[in-house]
Amino acid sequence: MLWKHMFSEMASTNNEFNESSSDHKMPNAVLARASRQTGAYAAFTAYLDHTVQHLGIGQTIIFNRIHLNMGNAYNQFTGIFTCPVDGMYVFSFFICNTHTLQVVAELLMDNTKILHAIADAEGQTSGFAEVQGGNLAVVYCGQGSGVRVTNVRWAGGQVLGDDATSRFSSFSGFLLR
Repeated sequence: MLWKHMFSEMASTNNEFNESSSDHKMPNAVLARASRQTGAYAAFTAYLDHTVQHLGIGQTIIFNRIHLNMGNAYNQFTGIFTCPVDGMYVFSFFICNTHTLQVVAELLMDNTKILHAIADAEGQTSGFAEVQGGNLAVVYCGQGSGVRVTNVRWAGGQVLGDDATSRFSSFSGFLLR
């Protein structure tokens, strides 16, 4: 019911836009409604617009292009989402690899491990192979908690990104409640 009402507001106020998103704009009336209902709003999707090579162990994967950033809680320069309020959040991340080394990424809240994902092109002997791994988590986060994705297993791997054709590597999250 809330979504139906929000969609209705969005359709009727399509001339008012929020400037926090680079790819898609959200009408201010919809954001105000979401804020009144939940006390806060936060949602983001970011992706890699280039291939990150020679990853170090523990290196944060910085998803540098913003598709949506409601509430401006995701920092495209550090790769960290900072939770604006206490609550339940949903996070997902996907990594794409074409390299002969596997990439194992982990979702961290502050420095606590939440989940892992693997993209393993090892054993690929001929041709070009794209492999992708990802995961999704529902996590209770305190206000100010930082959530990020890091490389954890092998040094020297790469994560594929390309703005024009293949936005396979991404990081998303939103405040559930």
